[in-house]
Amino acid sequence: ARGVADLAGLLAGTDSPVPPMHLVTGRPMSLGELATCAIELSGTLARAIDAPARSFDVARFCGDPARAHALLGWSPRIPLRDGLALLLEAVRAEQAGAA
Repeated sequence: ARGVADLAGLLAGTDSPVPPMHLVTGRPMSLGELATCAIELSGTLARAIDAPARSFDVARFCGDPARAHALLGWSPRIPLRDGLALLLEAVRAEQAGAA
């Protein structure tokens, strides 16, 4: 939550349109790997299942953080697993506050 707010503030302070960029680590990851990580962190009984591969599906996702670094000086500081844990914690805290 804090990182997203910091980035939004940074982008709001620019006078020109911001080109598309990836705010990523640059480490490739499959959707299944991401789902497995999210399930482990959530502590639920959910499970990831493999769907049949289709010719148009992306096998692995991997963005390049170079443009974000060049234009904003941004570099990933938190490993994905840790970032997902922080996101889950923030969502749970928000839900608890809404109850």
